[in-house]
Amino acid sequence: MGPSMTRPVQGSLTRPGGGSLHPALHGILEYWWLFAICAWLAAGLLYLTLPPSPDQFNHAYMGWRLLAGDRLYVDFIDVNWPGVSGLHALATWVFGVHLWSWRAFDFLMFALSAAFLVDLVRRAATPMAARICVLTSPLLYVAAGYWMSGQHDMSAAQFLVIALWFHVRGDETNRLRWQIGTGLALGLAMLNKPSVGAMLPLMLLQALLLGKPWVRVVVNGAVVTLAMLATIGTAVLAVLLSGTSLTELIDVTFVFLFSMQFADDPAARGQRLLQVLWWTHGRKWADLTLAALPALVWLLDRRRRSVATTSLLVLWVTGVLSYAIQGRGLAYHLAPSFLALVGFVAVAPTALAGGRLAVTRPLIHRLALAGLLLFVLLGQAYKFNDLYGKVPRAWLDDDWSHHLAHFRDLDGITFKDSVEFAARAKSESTTDCLLAVSEVSSINYLSQLRQPTRFYYFPVIERTRAPMPMAERWLTAWAAELKSSDCRYVLVARRASEKWQAEPSPAADSLRELLRGYRESGTLGKNGGLVVYERN
Repeated sequence: MGPSMTRPVQGSLTRPGGGSLHPALHGILEYWWLFAICAWLAAGLLYLTLPPSPDQFNHAYMGWRLLAGDRLYVDFIDVNWPGVSGLHALATWVFGVHLWSWRAFDFLMFALSAAFLVDLVRRAATPMAARICVLTSPLLYVAAGYWMSGQHDMSAAQFLVIALWFHVRGDETNRLRWQIGTGLALGLAMLNKPSVGAMLPLMLLQALLLGKPWVRVVVNGAVVTLAMLATIGTAVLAVLLSGTSLTELIDVTFVFLFSMQFADDPAARGQRLLQVLWWTHGRKWADLTLAALPALVWLLDRRRRSVATTSLLVLWVTGVLSYAIQGRGLAYHLAPSFLALVGFVAVAPTALAGGRLAVTRPLIHRLALAGLLLFVLLGQAYKFNDLYGKVPRAWLDDDWSHHLAHFRDLDGITFKDSVEFAARAKSESTTDCLLAVSEVSSINYLSQLRQPTRFYYFPVIERTRAPMPMAERWLTAWAAELKSSDCRYVLVARRASEKWQAEPSPAADSLRELLRGYRESGTLGKNGGLVVYERN
């Protein structure tokens, strides 16, 4: 973790002129490792009670189907690159099909990336800042929100942290082999979210601005690029060897994805960028943003500026660029920026205390440090109460329904509705399938009832139309799969039944034909967002 705590180095426990800190503060810092263990255990246990987000359930369904032998981009159509379904398949393989499986796996992944983040903070600032990062990072992570933590943007960000660590080590040692690790980790990050590849040119620009020889920068960049491409190419080859054709892979991950991603007005994309930057950093992450400001100023001081001290800034800018590239206006696309803020928060006390946590600092330093600590504590307390406020009562009563009802799935239902209907469908279904014409995958995953069609995510078939080259093939497959399905239950999103089905289209006609053999038997959600059909 760094130099021994008994040595009076920068960030140590001694006063500048000798002596010791206040006994209470001294005790906390002396036994920081004990508080760190408690923080990680408490954070992990709380995190297991947080249901996956709707997107994470979509990915969990994909992972479960991969383990069942389905082929990516053939037996289920998903626009994400293969790292997403691969990680979720690994999570299900390790922990099984449970409400908490992905959260458990993701927390272990975060623990791994946090080790690299802590060492980045140590190299950028002080050993004391690294210890603060050990203490605070798990608590900040599990309070980030159920749409932020565990999202595939966050999985990518975790690999980015590892890539940055290798990048810094390569600079410190001037050995090319470290850049192979940079490329491998960056490739893994891109397999979860390709837009985070923006980090590569940022790292090259960072090195040039810091005065590194351009030949060295070019060679390092070439090694990183080759390792990154080899990682991505290996994953693509594995997909092709599983039985997916190159045409099917390109149709989904490039043709269809780009038609969805860049269909809106560029001006609207720019407006959303400004809005979400203000909303996340100025409101939702106001406490973390405030802490980042003194840390950023301290790290960028000309006297200590290096690849290590600017690495967190590179991570933050990567998140902003990834968000801008995607242009969808979703806060979780800023996941790399969030992890950068976690690092900045750990550096902030060092910045405000001038490199030492000593009570002999001027009064303004101590007041600033106390005020920052209070602001962050209040901000995080609010987030913890919002996410986990119902956990104590749920644990005491052994009834998690109110806690799950606090979190909304898509199409107007909560995870309480998902869990309850999944249990009902699993016990009553006489076949192994359940058709959900919606954006909800939690019911299929938890009930372990597969979708009878490859179009498990309704917006894909909803948006498939000419002149897309795969439109005729996909619409034909949709009609054939519905015709041959034999599920007891069909769930149809209210918006699909009221809008999409009302318009003449071959895909909607296929669903209407199927529902002639079913009767409407109820709805799910407070406002009936999902209509339930049972076979006659």
